[in-house]
Amino acid sequence: PVQVRMVMFRYNMVGEGPVTIHEYDSEWELKSKKQAPITGHIVMHDAAITRSKYLIHQPPTSFDAMSFTLGLKSAISSVQFDAAKPSTFHLVPRDGGEGVSVEAEGAFILQVVNAFDDAEGNVVADVIEMPRMPGGEVGGSAWQDSFSFSRDIPPAQLVRWTISPGSQSASKEVVSERFQAFPSINPYVASVRHSFVYTAAAAQGAGVAPLQSVLKTDMATREVTEHAFKATEFCTEPIFVPRLEGMSEDDGYLVTQVFDSEKDQSSLVILDGKDLSRGEVSRVRMRNPLPYSIYGCWADGEVPTAEDYNKGKLAAAFKRNSWNEVGGGLSLL
Repeated sequence: PVQVRMVMFRYNMVGEGPVTIHEYDSEWELKSKKQAPITGHIVMHDAAITRSKYLIHQPPTSFDAMSFTLGLKSAISSVQFDAAKPSTFHLVPRDGGEGVSVEAEGAFILQVVNAFDDAEGNVVADVIEMPRMPGGEVGGSAWQDSFSFSRDIPPAQLVRWTISPGSQSASKEVVSERFQAFPSINPYVASVRHSFVYTAAAAQGAGVAPLQSVLKTDMATREVTEHAFKATEFCTEPIFVPRLEGMSEDDGYLVTQVFDSEKDQSSLVILDGKDLSRGEVSRVRMRNPLPYSIYGCWADGEVPTAEDYNKGKLAAAFKRNSWNEVGGGLSLL
């Protein structure tokens, strides 16, 4: 936030090679481009930065190039996960210095909450971690014919990793075993120490199941507060929006899209970031039901109008900034 940077990680999922890291400023001018010298296969679903380092997690995966080349498997189905092998955290200095790689137990990091440098020179990362990669075999006429949520989606836990470049070691703390994902924090504390984590979670006691609650975890006390939706309602990623005159890290609002399966109705629900027990601050019902989504974002001050879409202003912005450049790798923001 201090530098107002957008950081992008790019890699080749169907082969091997380095991870390329781009940093852009608020005008989409490229300020930095580096390559992390990572060997072997890598699948990244998220990555992180601190004020001094990039953090890249390399799970224990390999790629079945033969089956993919012959068209026997899709790209994602050709990825093989071996939990018996270790994962690797790669710490890459943002100033261009030499990086450090640290082994850890085999796992798959679905999402990164945030990462920061502590006073001892360690990198602390809060993440949503799974014991393996999600996904099942696709068969029949559509993926719905074979997909099973409880079977194909592994448990997702809130985990804190502390990675020491000096001793080249990594320690793990499971903050919560409850099934949760799609974390959000106050954007002003991104890359520095944070106090609160907001996530979407399965209903209490439901195990691995669709998301029906919003949780707030106090990382100092480990206290968890919750707002639970109705049994027929399912929520998406809760986005934290700081209050304009906010006085604390959690002084803001949480915005999430909720779908009511009984009424076939979608709503935008606003919660109090300081006190989830207040219930809903506001609920805006959509004119039409929206397809159940996953991620969300808050674009401060950006309110495209119907005229903007009709005149193609957004498409022009994509073209002007080369945002539609085609490449063979996968990109993460």
